[in-house]
Formats: sequence, C-alpha cells, structure tokens
Amino acid sequence: LGDCSNPPTLFNTQVLPTAGTYTIKVSPPGIATGSFTFRVYAVPTDLKTTGSVGGPPVTLTTTAVGQKSSFTFNVTADQRVFFSCATDLADADGGLGTYLLLDPAGDQVSFGLCDTPPLLFDSQVLSTPGTYTITVDPPGIATGSVTVQAYAVPDDVTAAATIDGPAVGLATPAVGQKASVTFTGTAGQNISAVATGSTYAGGVSVQLISPDGDWLWGDTVYGADAVTDTAELPSTGTYTILISPAGIDTGGISYQLSTAAAEVGA
Repeated sequence: LGDCSNPPTLFNTQVLPTAGTYTIKVSPPGIATGSFTFRVYAVPTDLKTTGSVGGPPVTLTTTAVGQKSSFTFNVTADQRVFFSCATDLADADGGLGTYLLLDPAGDQVSFGLCDTPPLLFDSQVLSTPGTYTITVDPPGIATGSVTVQAYAVPDDVTAAATIDGPAVGLATPAVGQKASVTFTGTAGQNISAVATGSTYAGGVSVQLISPDGDWLWGDTVYGADAVTDTAELPSTGTYTILISPAGIDTGGISYQLSTAAAEVGA
C-alpha cells in the first residue's frame, strides 16, 4: 500500500513469495483523472563486503536500482569505534541514502542519512563483541558508490590547568578523540579562557561544563587566532572545558585560564 505521487512512488525492494501474476491497483484521488506510468526493476543480490576496525576504507558500488550495500566489521567487547560513511548516492530531488548500524544480534544501534561530506557516527563504545553491520539503502532509483571506514578510538586526552597558571596544550592524533581541560574554581569567580594555536583544519567545538554537569557556554574555534570566552563561575568545584574536533579532524590546541574583571553592573 502506498501513495502514488510525483516524484514517483517507490515500492522498496522485496522478494515475491510465489510465482504468478501480480497486480498493482491505483485509485485516483477524488474526481481526478490522468495517467500512471509503472516500471518494474529486477534487483540482483545486494552487495556485501568486510572491513576492519582501524583498517582502510572499503567501497561498494551499486549498478542496479534497488540494490543495497552492506559492510561488516568485527568488534571486540567494549571497543570504542568511530564510523564514517561517504557516498555519491542521491536522487533527482536530493534525497540521500539511509544507513542502519546493526549489532551482532541484528538490533539497530543507530540510523541516519549517508551524506557527502561523510556522515559520521560519533565515537561510541560497542559493548557486545561480534560482527556489526552497516547497511546503506539508496534513495529512490539512485545507484552509485558508498565508502565506509571504521576507526579505533583511543581514550580521550585530558589535562589539568590552574587559573592564572601557564597555558596547557592538548593534541588529539586519532580520529574520534576528544580532549578536556579541568580546573578548580570558586563560586562567583570571574575567569577568562583563551584558546590559541589550533591546528585543526575545521572548527573545533568547545564547551564549559560546571561541576554539576551543566552547560555554561559553548563556542567554535577556527584556526590559530586567539579566541576568548569569559564566565562567572556559579559554584565551587572542578570545571571542564570539553574540546570536540569536527568530523575526522585531528590536531591540537592550547588553553590558558586567568582571572577576569567582573562585568560592569554585576
């Protein structure tokens, strides 16, 4: 059952259970009249390949309408993995291929659109060991290539800083790694946090998190120029500046914390 509209209605690939004559019935809306055009595609077997976590990218190219692509990866227990998915699949209306990440039992882990530049499955710990599968379903009648890569992600990078102390540098050499700077502050203290020397190719997201886990501010740092953010700390305890590179970016950045003047009228 479906809605026959323009762009064309698509009956997704299916295996018909019996041989014989099948019928598609169309009921025009209201008092409308007009024409319908149908085309039936024979769909060959879906494409499958195997990659490895930490290995090179793997690519599949569909040449037939309705074909899907599947990529399998063996994962160890509690392994931290970052997946990227790039494709030239797109239909005439800009629709994109959809992906499913399935665990060894076939249960869905995540779902989304496979895009170019690459769609990114953010770093996640896969608790169940075994074979994980990424299945990509092309949009409409599109055919084309899909490239998937699985990165093994080491532990995030951490550093401790002090207010009015020296700058601390952090580097994330692995795709999917994040970094954080922790420091101790007191309630009502005004601070300035200055980011310098970023070597990331794209923007890097930075957030200040309170001792209670609340978000206080966020910013995006582009390039090596200094970026300054200020805050009045709401409580006494350990604060965290969380640094999240964009996409598959790697690089480094430095942070220096200092006492800031209170805002006028505060």
